[in-house]
Amino acid sequence: MRVSFAALVAAVMAVAIAACGTSPSASSTPGTTPAPGTTATPGGATQPPAGLTGHECDAVPTFDISNPNPATPVPDTTLAGHFPATIDGQPVTDVQSMQWLYLICQFGGQEAVTSAASEAGGLNIATMSFGSAKATVDGEEVELNAFRTPGQDANAIVEALATIAAQSGTAINPGDVTATNISGKNVFVWTDEDGAKGYGYPSGDTLVMFDEVTDSQAAKILAALP
Repeated sequence: MRVSFAALVAAVMAVAIAACGTSPSASSTPGTTPAPGTTATPGGATQPPAGLTGHECDAVPTFDISNPNPATPVPDTTLAGHFPATIDGQPVTDVQSMQWLYLICQFGGQEAVTSAASEAGGLNIATMSFGSAKATVDGEEVELNAFRTPGQDANAIVEALATIAAQSGTAINPGDVTATNISGKNVFVWTDEDGAKGYGYPSGDTLVMFDEVTDSQAAKILAALP
């Protein structure tokens, strides 16, 4: 099965939404006494994971087929800065970025956010952002995607995404991902059963990813990434 970035993102969304209502509630155990200085959680209530307030989706409208784009999400200019202005002498276009919560809230609501945070392997869903861009390399269009977790090492994103994808049943094996150096950059590389390669370049708190490219395209993209 070909595992494209789009499929991986879909897997992340699927786990976040499907897990809604399936996690056990963090209620007090009958007959126990809370530790000094703590407050018992009312029966049936659930405490939001660390970093969440439980109100992240208050300002985000849920998806409506009649109005699929009800609002413009706030862009992440820092993430967008990880996309170069040009690659292979051609301009990088259609640069977009947004808070990752916006997508999860729109399609799954607050419960999906809580579920996603619980499965994120320590990543702070509350501050995470997602971006994409397009470039023409060796005469063919290539899509670049990126995740940013402010204040966290981008290498952790690789592990978390692989874990989430595996939980959703997506055919991706973290053991097939190898580390190498291309164009002077340390990158992660994987190959699907059809021989198509995918790449992940962690830089600070941001992971830039692209797939279904040739070795020549990969070298030119990586050489251009800041």
